[in-house]
Amino acid sequence: MQPKNIWQDSTVRLLLLGGIVLGLIIIFVPLLLWLRGLEAPFTRNEVRAWVIPLLGLVTLVASLFYLNGQANQRHREAQERHDRRAEAALAQQRGQAEATLAQQREQAQAALAQQRQYHEETLQQHQFHAEADRKQHQGQAERDRQEHREQAAYQAYLKQMSLLFIDQKIALTSVNSETFQFAQALTADILRSVGEMRRNQIIFLLRSLTLAETETHENRRISSLLSGIQLDNANLRNLQAPRANFAQAHLIRADLRGAVFKEANLNGAYLEKTILTGAYLEQAYLYGAYLNGAYLEGAYLVGANLVNASLRTAKLIGANLAGANLEGADLRDTHLENANLRGATLDETYLVDAVFRNTTMPNGTVRDG
Repeated sequence: MQPKNIWQDSTVRLLLLGGIVLGLIIIFVPLLLWLRGLEAPFTRNEVRAWVIPLLGLVTLVASLFYLNGQANQRHREAQERHDRRAEAALAQQRGQAEATLAQQREQAQAALAQQRQYHEETLQQHQFHAEADRKQHQGQAERDRQEHREQAAYQAYLKQMSLLFIDQKIALTSVNSETFQFAQALTADILRSVGEMRRNQIIFLLRSLTLAETETHENRRISSLLSGIQLDNANLRNLQAPRANFAQAHLIRADLRGAVFKEANLNGAYLEKTILTGAYLEQAYLYGAYLNGAYLEGAYLVGANLVNASLRTAKLIGANLAGANLEGADLRDTHLENANLRGATLDETYLVDAVFRNTTMPNGTVRDG
């Protein structure tokens, strides 16, 4: 701020004027009095003529001083009000600036927190993907190792079976011989240890070597390596074994979901609690088979031979048994909800406590309860 010029102040100018007037009065009045006294003494009228204007002049100067003081007072008050308003405006601006700064600080903190959260989420995603990739590579490596092991086992099995088939003539060997039992044990082990594709390849191989079916060859009996085989609890899902001979085979609790046993021989096979959900058993020979507690939901058993088979507590929900022979079969406590028994033979069949619900009976009627 530049320094204020003192001569611009009205009070200073008024005081200067007043000082000049008083100085003139002080100088000229005694002079006039002295000059006048040389001529003659002052009369009363002359004194009055001098004093009254002088008093008027003094009064005027005093009034000017008073009015100037009032004006200065109002100016000071106005200046104080202006200063207060300026201070209030400055305080308001300062408060707004502080509020704006606080808001910007909060926004910056929120942006920083959001950015931190984004980085953390991104890091978690990278870690998740890295872990998923690691597991995928690890799983692929394990599958590759499993594939390698299966391939090696499969090649070893093919080599051994070739030797047994050619050198030992296993197709014509008695089922009680050590060679036959050794070959059967090899077959059981390989079926347990390999995947779905190679299991089906093995069954196809045995069928092509006439070692999966019971036939006659040059008036001599050829026995199936699958007859009486021990495969309890084995994973045989989607096994393709049409017309295969699994007579007396042990398949207790095995997983045979989706398996194909069309026209297969399962005479007297042990299938307790075996999972045969969705299995294809059209015209399969299940005479005297043990199917207690088996899961046969949605199984296709059209024309199957289940004479004297035991199916106690079996789950035949939604199974198709059209034309099946269930003569003398034990179906006590069996679940037959939504099953199809149209044309089935139920002579001397045990149906005590069997569950019927929307079940199609042999004569085509629907039974509930």
